[in-house]
Parts: sequence; structure tokens; C-alpha cells
Amino acid sequence: MNVTTLPAATVPRQREVDPAGRGTTTIRERVVAKVARQAVAERAESRELAGFLGRLRDGQAAGVRVRLSGNVVTVWLRLALAYPVPLRHAVGQVRGHVRDRVQELTGLSVRRVDIEVTRLERDRSLR
Repeated sequence: MNVTTLPAATVPRQREVDPAGRGTTTIRERVVAKVARQAVAERAESRELAGFLGRLRDGQAAGVRVRLSGNVVTVWLRLALAYPVPLRHAVGQVRGHVRDRVQELTGLSVRRVDIEVTRLERDRSLR
């Protein structure tokens, strides 16, 4: 087997560009909200979070709201949880998962994830 290598002078080189001259990437709040909503949906497959994607008692859809300040995001969630469930544990799982996924997928720093549990739904599998 013959392997041919090119001399270093013939290999095309990428131009060195100052990072500041490359441009910017803008991620809008609504995109971050969709990422956060998807992160909660990933957790909603578990029994303890089954109620999240339903409607809340006040008729509004389960909510996600975000605020961007530079590269830092704050997330507010409204969700319903299945009953009985250890609330602190369930909310902690959601908070950690949303924080990790938003940071991973957007590159933004998550300052905090506030969660309001608006309703507990009886777990129908226990009947």
C-alpha cells in the first residue's frame, strides 16, 4: 500500500481570523423558552412529572418564561405534578435538568430556575 503525503506548503490553510471579527450569535428568549419546555418534556415522561404538559386550572397551558440579560438567563416554570410525589425531589430534578439542558444547548449561563407548582394531580396508576 502506497501512501502519498503532500508537502506542507501545498496543504491549504484556514485564514486566521480574529474572534471578534467572526460575527455574533443571537439566541432569542423564545428559543430559550422552547429549549426549557423541551427539557421539562424530557422529564415529564417519568411518573412524577406526568401532569406538566396538561392544562392548568386557570385554563392556561403549563408555562415557561425566560429573561435574558446578556449571556445569563433566568427561567420561570409553572407546572402540575402527579400526587403523591416527593415535591422537593421532583422539583429538584426538573430544576437541574432544565438548567443543564439550557446551558448545554444554548451556551448561556443559567442564573436560576424558579418553579411554581400550581396543582397536584392524582396518579391514576395507583387506583
